Amino acid sequence: MIKLFMEEVNDNMNTAKERLLKIINEIPEQEVDKILDFAE
Repeated sequence: MIKLFMEEVNDNMNTAKERLLKIINEIPEQEVDKILDFAE
């Protein structure tokens, strides 16, 4: 039972990670540079 729950949590985390990576990949590099310059 707990193992099943952990697998589901893991799947949800992977899905969230994939969605996040997709969003990050869509940000133009110039924007990233601007954000990083601002952070410094």
